[in-house]
Amino acid sequence: MPSWQGTSKVISLTGVKQLAPPQRPTLIAPGLGADREGVARLQRERGRRRRRNILIGLGSLALVTFVSAITAGGAMIAVHVAIDVLLVAYVIALCHRQRRVLERQAKVTDIVSARTAAAHKADVSSPAEEAAVAFIGGGRGRH
Repeated sequence: MPSWQGTSKVISLTGVKQLAPPQRPTLIAPGLGADREGVARLQRERGRRRRRNILIGLGSLALVTFVSAITAGGAMIAVHVAIDVLLVAYVIALCHRQRRVLERQAKVTDIVSARTAAAHKADVSSPAEEAAVAFIGGGRGRH
């Protein structure tokens, strides 16, 4: 019979502390609510860094494959052309993204400032403008 069978020991757990995983740093302090501007700023910065790193990586890879294509020739020329196509496609995608960001900034207005401007606007000349002020201002217009 093995030595572990037939014997039982009781181990006291009063001095044992339960281990908890370390807390991860968060952007939101408990009980204070979300810092939306801080979170958005951090996400924009991370995205900008990621796009810059990808662009630098593709540019460096294009340079290395260019030198390799000149020295080795053969299949390295095809690899260099493929990397160049990826680099050009990525630059085009960045241009499209920038155009969308600029269009969004031009079209989207802050609803809080629009409501404030509508509330402070004193003279409304047409019923259509009065309805627009009532809609944006959240009120019922002038009656």
